[in-house]
Amino acid sequence: MLHNEARKLVLEAWDKTHNAREIAKYFSVNESTVYRLIEERARTGSYETRTQLRGRKTILTEKQHHDILKLVQEQPDITMKEIVETLHLPVGDETVRRFLIKQGYTYKKKSLHAKEQERSRCAEKTQSVDRNYIWCKCRTSNISR
Repeated sequence: MLHNEARKLVLEAWDKTHNAREIAKYFSVNESTVYRLIEERARTGSYETRTQLRGRKTILTEKQHHDILKLVQEQPDITMKEIVETLHLPVGDETVRRFLIKQGYTYKKKSLHAKEQERSRCAEKTQSVDRNYIWCKCRTSNISR
């Protein structure tokens, strides 16, 4: 694949000579590459590579991303399976986990002190004490993966 500077030079040469065979030989590319660049420039008006269009597209929408973050902020001890089931997401637990890690969250074990604070002092108050992990926001949110 040609970088943007080479693409620009190929197209400038085309504008001057209109001889694809000579241009291809000079730049050591296939003749069809020259014609492809000409067509792409005519179609899009640009010769630059379209790197932003590469790769797998995200399955989750921006609204679903927002809903996941809101749910984790409201319930830090929620599991990934519960997030998927609560929001009826069309993805697996691993996708949710990767998204939360990219947002700067880590899954940390609760301390014994925190578990003791969760226990109900009265019989009327019943809280879940079987959840051992909570989502915590890291200091940096730009984790590269």
